[in-house]
Amino acid sequence: MKNSLKTYIIFSFLMIFTLLKINAQTSDIYYTINLPEGFAFAQSEETEEGTYTLYEHKDLPVDLNILVTDNEKYESAKKALEYQMQTLINPKYAIHEIKWRNMNCAITDFSSKITSSTTEYTFDIKGWATAIPLINQKNILLVFCYAAEELNSKKEYDLDAITESIIDSIAIDNASYLSPGIITSYLFPNKGNKEINLEIEGKTIKTSIDENAKNAENHVIEREYKILEKYVQTAELKEAWQRYYNFIYRTDYAYFRNIAFSLEAELFTTEQEYAQKILYWVQTFKYERLKNIADFTALTEMLEGEGSDCDARSMLIAVILNHAFIPASLMVSSEYSHAMAVLNLPLEGFKFTVNGKNYLPGETTDKGLTWGKIAADMTDINKWLIINLPE
Repeated sequence: MKNSLKTYIIFSFLMIFTLLKINAQTSDIYYTINLPEGFAFAQSEETEEGTYTLYEHKDLPVDLNILVTDNEKYESAKKALEYQMQTLINPKYAIHEIKWRNMNCAITDFSSKITSSTTEYTFDIKGWATAIPLINQKNILLVFCYAAEELNSKKEYDLDAITESIIDSIAIDNASYLSPGIITSYLFPNKGNKEINLEIEGKTIKTSIDENAKNAENHVIEREYKILEKYVQTAELKEAWQRYYNFIYRTDYAYFRNIAFSLEAELFTTEQEYAQKILYWVQTFKYERLKNIADFTALTEMLEGEGSDCDARSMLIAVILNHAFIPASLMVSSEYSHAMAVLNLPLEGFKFTVNGKNYLPGETTDKGLTWGKIAADMTDINKWLIINLPE
């Protein structure tokens, strides 16, 4: 089946990528697409529409295509996507317009057919497509990601998660890395804020979060974990971990803006003291291993009293502290079966030094521990992976 997807450019265009992260950056064009491990360039073609490039996965029957075309060719992103959808074989789709990153975009899931140029065998495909105006106001980015439909129902493939995730990973400006992706924004539109009361240091801090945040978080967590699972027994696990946690962080960062600002307004004195207050607070949460697919509690659910484990707690700390411009992240270890928050501030305590930066670990599951405290049998940096979060 993989070979049969190889040579088809069934659109009136082809599209463009790069391995792992597609970076297109010129003087006036900027976008990125964060691909799961295993994609590579297949072919490209120059047309009047622009440059079309096809990328495909080395093991899975998933292809991705991109075109950057001129704004002047179409009245809108929706019109651009409609035109390209009509070039497919028996397409089924319903285009929706969405305001994303302050741009009037278009998005659809779709199904179609594709015919092999070598075997003349026709089979069904399904996937997602989007059209996004770029911030230069001169170009529209069109992206299609699709897979063989007959394999989507098989758990070992679960290709729906991959095609959706790839489209959802698109970024068109720096703030995109700190905002929910276009599919997440489409599936879980803002519903308005609900109030949350946080008990910390004897204070009740009133704050709020969007009604749909929890649904969006859980959707992204489960989708991205399905992709992460494919790399557990591979040499690409570390890269897959980076992508998994970056997706969760990207989704949560914007949703937690009000919460982070409320905490900072009530608790901030100095960077060091504030970071310690947040660590102490998270250490008081109820510990529980979840029975969901990812064993990762959505951050909103954590604040509502649900039990949580080490990586979700560490993610919450990173989201809150980075809103206050305090450099924080998390580190994970399969060898230690553990995760910890990490902090890049000049404090006393045990430090890991990676790429010239000092990271103090923060234990989230034991009460009363300060930054820089870590079990003596967990100090081998070679058994930890520090997650590189966007700034």
